[in-house]
Amino acid sequence: MVPFAGIDWTSITTSNNKTVSCNYTTITAVTCSVSGVGNGGTFTANVRLIDPNQNSVNNTTGGSITVTQTTTGQGTSSPASTTIAQNAGASAGAFTLTLSNGTSKTATITASITVNGVTYTVNCQVSS
Repeated sequence: MVPFAGIDWTSITTSNNKTVSCNYTTITAVTCSVSGVGNGGTFTANVRLIDPNQNSVNNTTGGSITVTQTTTGQGTSSPASTTIAQNAGASAGAFTLTLSNGTSKTATITASITVNGVTYTVNCQVSS
C-alpha cells in the first residue's frame, strides 16, 4: 500500500502571476491549466505527493522517488527529472516550462512517477 494517492504541483509561479486551476476527478492523473502567461511565458513548480483529499503526504516508500517530465507543444521544460527524497513531501527541484516566443502558444508539461508498477501523473497546459 503506497502512502499517497497521486501527485500535484506545489510552489507554483507563473508569468503575470496567473492562477493555475486543477481537476482532481482522477487523483492518479491530475490535470491543470493556466492561460495568459504571455509571450515566452513560464510555469515553474515542484511536485508533491497528495492523499485523496489533496493534502500533502510524505514519501514513506523506503527510498527516493524519481519524478520525470515530458513536454509537448510549443515550449520546452527543464530539468528532465528530479527526486522526492525519503520522508520528504515534495521534489527537491522544480520544473520550469518556457513557452516559445510569439502569440497564441500552448505547451503541456506532464510530470510522472512510477511506484510499485503504478504510474501517477500531473500535467499543466500553459497558454500565452
